[in-house]
Amino acid sequence: MNIGRFCLICSISLFLFSCSLEEDGITGLQESGTFPEILLEKSTYIISLEEGNPIVINGDRIEIYKEEQKAVIEEASFTQKDDDSRLTMEGSFKKAEVDTITNDVRMEDSVHLTMYPSLLSITGESLSFESEDRIVRSDGDSSITLTIEGEKSLRGTGFTGDLSRWTFEFEQLQEGVFTYE
Repeated sequence: MNIGRFCLICSISLFLFSCSLEEDGITGLQESGTFPEILLEKSTYIISLEEGNPIVINGDRIEIYKEEQKAVIEEASFTQKDDDSRLTMEGSFKKAEVDTITNDVRMEDSVHLTMYPSLLSITGESLSFESEDRIVRSDGDSSITLTIEGEKSLRGTGFTGDLSRWTFEFEQLQEGVFTYE
C-alpha cells in the first residue's frame, strides 16, 4: 500500500515538474504580462468624439484590456466621415494603443493620415492623437512629413498639428519650403 502511494506521488511530482510555461509560445501576452479580456480579429473599433463624427478603425487584431483601460490595435486603417457621409479623414498604421477612457491614440510603425477635402497628408513612424483637442503630435525626434495637395512637402521633427484650427508646427524643419499664395 505504501509503495503504491509512493509511486503515485512520484509520478504526479514528475509530471508537474516536467511542465513549464514559456512566454515566447504564448500569443497575446503583452509587456505587462497580462492577457486581453477581449481578443478580436478582422474587427472594427469605433472612437466616439465629443465634437464631430466617430473615427472608425478596421483592424486585423484588436486586444482590449479592461483593467489597464486600453485597446491595442494591429494592422489597421481608419476613416472619419462628415454628416453627409463624405470622407473627411482616412489613414493607416501597423500598431496603435487607444486609451479607452480619453480615446487618445498612440500610433506606431508606418503611420499615414490624410485630411479631406484639402488632401493634407501626415506621414511618419509614430504619431499621437489627442481626441479632446484634436491635436496630433510626433513622438520625440521622430521625423514627420507633411504634404499638401500631393505636391508641397515639409519634413521635420517636433511636429504638432491642430486639426480643428488647421495649424501645423515643426520644432525643427529638416526639408522643404512652403509658400502660401
